[in-house]
Amino acid sequence: MSSPFTSKLGTNYCPEDEEIAQIRALLAEPANRLESLDEEISKLQVALDRMKEERSRLGAYVEGHRALISLARRLALDIIQEIFLACIPTHRNCVMSARGTYPPGPHMQLMAIHFPLDTTPLV
Repeated sequence: MSSPFTSKLGTNYCPEDEEIAQIRALLAEPANRLESLDEEISKLQVALDRMKEERSRLGAYVEGHRALISLARRLALDIIQEIFLACIPTHRNCVMSARGTYPPGPHMQLMAIHFPLDTTPLV
């Protein structure tokens, strides 16, 4: 957009009364377009927010159901017990920490809590 006042933008220039009328006339159409764009953006933002909320609900639904059919849940109990036993350190006491070895995945960790310590190995 071109304007006869471009060179005066960002300066301390003080327009005279006639120039103020010119500037107001010059801004009429862009100001209307700006307001129109703001309204359109607002409507689109509302629609986008609704879609994001729906996506979030749908994502939780899908991921929850995918977790039910994960391979780790379908492993036989004796296989999980073997994995658990293989993860227990034999040279020191087992400590639950971020640095220490512990059965992988929350599914196996939850099952590990319920396993008796005298689980018989398959071998």
